Amino acid sequence: AIGRREQIIKFSQEESRTRIIDDQGDYYDHGNIWLDKDEKEVAEELKKQKIEQEERKRSTTTVTIDFLEGKVIENNKDY
Repeated sequence: AIGRREQIIKFSQEESRTRIIDDQGDYYDHGNIWLDKDEKEVAEELKKQKIEQEERKRSTTTVTIDFLEGKVIENNKDY
């Protein structure tokens, strides 16, 4: 009985048996399921701001092409 008890205690203390692996989150963007409603709203707003910033950057990027030297120079205005 004591050996069985020790085995159960050892089993419950092993970290490898209680670890959760969520591979689904690596391949699909469902948002973070562990966030509450307010945190999800904040994360969505930050995501929208980042997309808008990238869109502004893309629309304001100019490129200089030097045909004589064979160079392409990107002129960015950082925001």
